[in-house]
Amino acid sequence: ESILEAMERVIGSRKKRLLWHYRSRDERLIALSNIEIYGNALTTFPASDTPDALTHVLVPAGKNQAVATGSQNNEAVLIVQLIREHAKKNPDESLGVITFGIKHLEKLEMAVAQARRDDKALDTWLESQTDEPFFMKNLERVQGDERDAIIISTGYGKDANGKMNLRWGPLTSELGRRRLNVAISRAKRRMTLVTNFTLAELSDLKVREGTGVDLFKKFLDYM
Repeated sequence: ESILEAMERVIGSRKKRLLWHYRSRDERLIALSNIEIYGNALTTFPASDTPDALTHVLVPAGKNQAVATGSQNNEAVLIVQLIREHAKKNPDESLGVITFGIKHLEKLEMAVAQARRDDKALDTWLESQTDEPFFMKNLERVQGDERDAIIISTGYGKDANGKMNLRWGPLTSELGRRRLNVAISRAKRRMTLVTNFTLAELSDLKVREGTGVDLFKKFLDYM
């Protein structure tokens, strides 16, 4: 399942746990993972006074808007707006966008591609990111990545008619818990979560313990 499990044959009982977390400049960015995944064993940097280290943005209610040919998702419209805001307010900071599903990622890629064609300043800024290039990836592809700012765009939740569901792909399994942990620990300075539902709406649904959805529920509560 992972290279770490394969290496157990070599290192045997000599396994050691990493105790220092070096990535996040603000402990709020790693606190939930520290508690839920690492048994509160990580030594982290104390929280700073940065007010926007963690932000939850709720997608406006209403019917989905068209964002590209064959795609209907007003969450993608909001993500493009957040990318533009980052480029203007924090041009010296790197940025990455993580989605929960591949289909939602494809919608975002089309929306951002259109935005780059329409907005020369945005296109120029994205091209200028060479040390830590801008990326958009789904959960399975973000192992090892880190950026100053991370936007997490769920793409799951309420449909166009406002009905909530839990068809959340890999997050419905225990493996999804580890994948989500990777996603929510990629940010060095700030992290923004985008959903089209509230914690109360998610809490109304039955969530199986130990899964990625279970960890996400705690993450949303923490935000």
